Amino acid sequence: MQYRSNIEIPLFESFCRKNEIDGKIVSAKVAGIPLELKVASTPESMMKGYSNQPAPKEGEGMLFVYQEELPLDFWMKGVDYPIDIMFFDSNRVLVDYLTMDPCGDLEDRDLPIYRSKEPAMFAVEVTGGWCRDQIESGCLLEF
Repeated sequence: MQYRSNIEIPLFESFCRKNEIDGKIVSAKVAGIPLELKVASTPESMMKGYSNQPAPKEGEGMLFVYQEELPLDFWMKGVDYPIDIMFFDSNRVLVDYLTMDPCGDLEDRDLPIYRSKEPAMFAVEVTGGWCRDQIESGCLLEF
């Protein structure tokens, strides 16, 4: 059984900084909608993301956790399906979201970079098209 938690965010961040929950599943909500998110909190897991992995199922996704707010950059290396990505600030308020398109067999240097419009501390990836019908500006990421 995977680790599931409704712990408070300071404790959650502390665990992530120590890499103790990397790869674990946490229960979360975005705009009040439940999601099961696999945590990526190490440089290796963040770089890998969904690369060479099956598409997330409905209600599943990946949570990227950073130690501070930064402009975040993502790419779609080895991913052959669209992914929606949401960026949240340190208060877990949505600052931006977009859809990342599959890139086929492009060389690394040719891959498009998907950047948050504002600095963010958390990124959540879900199946492509999910945000279109679910998300409103300023919604919250809850743990």
